[in-house]
Amino acid sequence: MPANPRAFVGLPASAPEPAASFLREQDYIGDTTDAAVRCAIYLGASTLDGLNQVQLVDHIEVSPGPLARYRRRPDGAKSALCITGDLDALTLLDYAGRLFNR
Repeated sequence: MPANPRAFVGLPASAPEPAASFLREQDYIGDTTDAAVRCAIYLGASTLDGLNQVQLVDHIEVSPGPLARYRRRPDGAKSALCITGDLDALTLLDYAGRLFNR
């Protein structure tokens, strides 16, 4: 993986259109420019030819690098936010106590 990888799926400019189209349908952001080799994951021609669609998604998902995806919001959704972290055994009582400076 390159230093400071771009969070996209890199594809060669000669990538077969069915493969590129499938990746777009799966909400991956693909890059077929000269910068594609600097992406977090680069799918060369041999990889694209050697994997079926399920294997291709599996191959991308196990990639250790950062990966951005574009997804539509469900009907009626105004915004979405996802925050993950570790609270280290924080209980509801601990949390409430911190709010009221206990």
